Amino acid sequence: MKLILHIISCLAILGTFVPLHRNRFWLIRTQSNIKAYYLILNLVLIVLLLSQNVLTIFDFVLLALLSMGLIFCLKVIWPYTVLAPKSVEDSTSKNSDRHLNILIYNVLQKNEKHQKFVDLVREVDPDIFLMIEVDDKWYTSVRPLEADYPHVIKELRDNTYGIAMMSRIPYISAEVKHIVKEDVPSLDVLIEYEDKKIRITSLHPEPPMPGEVLTSAPKDLELLKTAYYLRDNKLSDLDIVIGDLNDVGWSKNSNNFKEISGLKDPREGRGFYSTFPTYLPIRIPIDHVFCSSELKLVSFKTLKNIGSDHFPVSVIFEVGE
Repeated sequence: MKLILHIISCLAILGTFVPLHRNRFWLIRTQSNIKAYYLILNLVLIVLLLSQNVLTIFDFVLLALLSMGLIFCLKVIWPYTVLAPKSVEDSTSKNSDRHLNILIYNVLQKNEKHQKFVDLVREVDPDIFLMIEVDDKWYTSVRPLEADYPHVIKELRDNTYGIAMMSRIPYISAEVKHIVKEDVPSLDVLIEYEDKKIRITSLHPEPPMPGEVLTSAPKDLELLKTAYYLRDNKLSDLDIVIGDLNDVGWSKNSNNFKEISGLKDPREGRGFYSTFPTYLPIRIPIDHVFCSSELKLVSFKTLKNIGSDHFPVSVIFEVGE
């Protein structure tokens, strides 16, 4: 029993600290995604070790490292607890005319529950909605929504990287980009809303995992290139970045993105709002919304499971004064 406790403790310590290494191998980088669970695991292991009748020098070494790991995990995820300050202010306005409502959903290409999403769009009634992993079959199923959302930009693909945005607000400009790879599209649109020009960038970089890419390099590069582009090309009054980023907000790369772009994460000071995977109790927040600090948050929530491995995300911003 104690041997098993020692082995699990060593693995927990390794998993907690290994993301500090610069290696981009998928197994190393993805350990950062589950920092909250490592915090709980480290705490449980500390309690179990302290409950042993006899503690050896090795036990004390493990206790020290587990305690360091617990503190490290807490420091990393602290901004995403309700005790931390909010980086995006709450809206206090009751004027819904200034509310910009956005829906984000990774549909899961093989998900056949198309009508459930159509029903969800009609229920949520967003101004703009983004679909990820959209192929021809999926887009055909949502085509009836074009009557209410006539402004469409899309690149449909059968490789799980298709992407489409539908809007009732006209686009000033709309462009499909291929930031890192030709078969991984992203969207860049400009709208005018409440006398503000708002650029909405939609991303779905490749996840670092077997079967996709074995390192986080393409994902990291796409996010950082986007951050520099937003910083250096001030085409709008406000910026919003949305999508399935296959990364958590507290990762080193996400923090670099926020620092370079100047954008904020509405989750900070409010909670995790985990979105993936729907089929497990252990979930992580990888579907994101980053925004200019001038925007105020009316609401941010994950919605019901409608067949994908991701929960839909609804965000409403107050725009203007």
